[in-house]
Amino acid sequence: MLSGDGVAGVTETADAVSGHAAGLTIESAFLERVVAALEEQVEVLGRIQTVGASNADRRALLVRCEAVSRSLFGLSHTWIADLLAQNGLEVIEGPAKQSLATLLNLSPTRAGQRLRLSEQFGERTAVAGERLDPVLPRTAAAAEDGVLDEEHQVIVKNFFRKLGAGVDQESRENAEAQLAVLARELRPDEFEVAAHRLFDILDPDGDPENEEQIARRCFFRLQRQGADGLSKGSFVVDGETRAYLEAAFTKWAKPGACNPADDTPLVDESAGSDTDTDTDTETDAQERDRRDQGQRQHDALKVIVRQMLASGALGLHRGLPVTAVVSMTLRDLEAGAGCAVTATGSLVRMRDAIRMASHAHHYLVIFDDDGRPLHLGRSKRIASPDQRIVLMAADRGCTFPGCTRPATWSQVHHIAMPLSYANTVERHAA
Repeated sequence: MLSGDGVAGVTETADAVSGHAAGLTIESAFLERVVAALEEQVEVLGRIQTVGASNADRRALLVRCEAVSRSLFGLSHTWIADLLAQNGLEVIEGPAKQSLATLLNLSPTRAGQRLRLSEQFGERTAVAGERLDPVLPRTAAAAEDGVLDEEHQVIVKNFFRKLGAGVDQESRENAEAQLAVLARELRPDEFEVAAHRLFDILDPDGDPENEEQIARRCFFRLQRQGADGLSKGSFVVDGETRAYLEAAFTKWAKPGACNPADDTPLVDESAGSDTDTDTDTETDAQERDRRDQGQRQHDALKVIVRQMLASGALGLHRGLPVTAVVSMTLRDLEAGAGCAVTATGSLVRMRDAIRMASHAHHYLVIFDDDGRPLHLGRSKRIASPDQRIVLMAADRGCTFPGCTRPATWSQVHHIAMPLSYANTVERHAA
């Protein structure tokens, strides 16, 4: 085995530190020849035009080169492990993750993933100098053989990271052997399902967690709205929340239900009824439905939340029933173009806003071309619900200089200072 104090030449040039291969040299003559030959053959391969090759040759080329790429990735785990063990990254400023990111021109997140994989699938060196197998040797061997993708390796790594401390060593070794066999035979998506099933059999309860720990891991977040009006998000829900969603999706997200392309979505028509929708009508709706499961669940969740808001069961917030407040200009409404604005500052396409207005017309505020809202009486010192709606639509948030709080987080004040979402003395409820 070759050994050394890291990658030779890493301090000589700026290219070496930033991870450009042209700036790196290898002092070992044998290793230099092997890598140079590999680089030369890759360059030759890059000059070959495959347009004249047969499809069978292109498929074989793709599969065999993918196997080579996977083998190199599997071998790199040991290279990274040796580099760390012999302090080979200390010549680059920063912690190991940042140093590896600089060396390989990766993001710190990606570099961290490489480090974690090297801990499990890279060969190790004992204190006395003898070489030790990787922590997960069978999976590492499969990776070096070029049959495992990185996704397979991440699944195996996460499997043992989550495995409870109560599982004995023999069971762990048997599980790793079985996972290595399954990973060779299954695609990553199929392998993940199989790994989950094995985990449930081996450690169904896992390490015990108290209710507070579980609750802290649950969240639901929406990211900033995109220019197209769409919003990405992420969530982690507990078993109870999942059970509620799955129960609702069983009916509301089935093919043909809650389809916005239909004039009268089936669930809207049959909501609150104990009888099923007419079979012929349901069959026709299913045949027209071209949405995938994710789209159906999105549309179902929209209808569920809308029905909940319309029920009035959510009570009041800032003196108003909990519902969507949407404002638009008369010009945009007549043109059917542009966007409406909600009380929370989100944008809604005009056609969607018009559809929303058909469900909640009491909370639609329309402005003329000069931005003037409807006239409202001001006889009460406590703002009425109608006044609150107009203030929310007109000012769209707190008017204190520099404050970005939306209208739903603000209060109406009776003072001249702009502490509410009323930006003039005349617009206050005084």
